[in-house]
Amino acid sequence: MSSYSFWRKGEVKRFELFRGGGDKTEYLFAAALALIVVGALYLTLKTVIWPAPQSYGMKWAQCEKCKAEFQVDADKHPEIINGETPASKKQDCPKCGAKRSAWIMNACPKCGKNFVRPSVLHPGAKDVCPFCGADYLKALTEKIRSETGNK
Repeated sequence: MSSYSFWRKGEVKRFELFRGGGDKTEYLFAAALALIVVGALYLTLKTVIWPAPQSYGMKWAQCEKCKAEFQVDADKHPEIINGETPASKKQDCPKCGAKRSAWIMNACPKCGKNFVRPSVLHPGAKDVCPFCGADYLKALTEKIRSETGNK
């Protein structure tokens, strides 16, 4: 029977690592075990403490000139992540080719339809959904509170 066996005639072989009598196999086993523990710790920290960056996905935009609606990748355009684009950051329309003619649209929290917020077009205007008449900010606040359980 091999001297590297963990079981010998019903007895458990004890590791001799810290007594100076360990052999090569015991050191390899201890190193593999340490590697597994470190790997598990790294994966836990990576998924819990260091989560992946949030993806904002696609946003809808509407051209002022041709009224075409199209999607824009928000991750490639950080200025549109919050749905607010100043005039200098408007998007180019892929349908009619107009430069800086498209505004980013927001989805209404009540009805879910996309629209360009009036306050983006006319600063100071009240943001009201043209489809259902809901106050955008009030409806958004209510939606967030209901989703998070806050009142």
